[in-house]
Amino acid sequence: MSKKKQINPPSIFDGEGWGGDIFAGGGGDCGGGGWLRFDRYLDIVQHDAECGFYGSGRVCFGGDFATAAAVSPLFAGALSGQLAQILHSSGGGVLEIGAGDGLLARQLLSVSDCARGGYAILESSPALRELQKKNLAGLPVQWRDDLPRAFCGVVIANEVLDCIPFRLLRKRGGEWLERGVVLQNNDGGFAFAERPLAKSDKRLIAELPPDLPEGYATEICPRAEDMVRAVAASLSCGAALFLDYGFGAGEYYHPQRTGGTMMCHRGGLSDSDPLESPGEKDITAHVNFSAMAKAAESGGAKLLGYATQAQFLINCGITDLLASHLEGGAAEYARLAAGANKLLSPAEMGEFFKVAAFGKNAPPLSGFRAGGKSRLL
Repeated sequence: MSKKKQINPPSIFDGEGWGGDIFAGGGGDCGGGGWLRFDRYLDIVQHDAECGFYGSGRVCFGGDFATAAAVSPLFAGALSGQLAQILHSSGGGVLEIGAGDGLLARQLLSVSDCARGGYAILESSPALRELQKKNLAGLPVQWRDDLPRAFCGVVIANEVLDCIPFRLLRKRGGEWLERGVVLQNNDGGFAFAERPLAKSDKRLIAELPPDLPEGYATEICPRAEDMVRAVAASLSCGAALFLDYGFGAGEYYHPQRTGGTMMCHRGGLSDSDPLESPGEKDITAHVNFSAMAKAAESGGAKLLGYATQAQFLINCGITDLLASHLEGGAAEYARLAAGANKLLSPAEMGEFFKVAAFGKNAPPLSGFRAGGKSRLL
């Protein structure tokens, strides 16, 4: 097995290996002087096919972090009921965006007939696509390179929006500056540097609260908004479900959230330094679900529901699923109960994660029949 290529900080600025003149300093996303906009930095350290955390397949699912599907098969069991309702109404099939190691797809296909109308995966990483094909061998799954022009059915994006490259802003002297990445002369490592926001990007900060305190740092993710808008536009009937950690805008831009939401994950541990060990860890930001709702609406879809993961799964019958395993033996039931607790507990994933649904020509969704939080968007 060949050793994966490592990221050498000077190399991404000198025009060798990862982008040529983009990193040498001349205009566009980067400007002069070797300043690299943060989302372009993430393109390399997260998604480069040779050395990126995801793009190279370096990520260890279940080791660096655990998705809901890895926490418990009850997640897919409950989710499948919501999928069945949408598919019964709309017909069509299932399209999963960013399927990771394919575990959720495998679980869904094992507990439901959601493949009747076809199960497809849209995956941008060649390395992850190969992993998915290995893990889903023999199952009725197809892979796509892009969104269909007109799609009926269900789109699933589980923990996808949080890892789309985002941009960093900081308020200085009453103005918003953009944070980018430069080389440190003393040791050749990376450092943050700020510069005025480009005039063409002023529209991106139109929704930021005007009274945020001096020094406030936050993230914006136009690319995630673009993806949600594109998904909404591609839907002709059915719904798109986005499951991720995040907040509505009121919480996202809380005056006390002065450091933003960016976090890094590696080996089950978390830290807040995205410039250390580039390419070796996951770098994410929470999702601004209010911005995603506006993007979906601009794509022609309606908000069908917004709820915490706990409320959504309870509405989808996860507690009944757990109870159905009472006769399966104490050890098995205890294992499933522990997983359910992590999915539902406010101290774990229950409140931290949210579910937002957008759609066209779709019925009221059972996952949002009680306890919805759409008013927060």
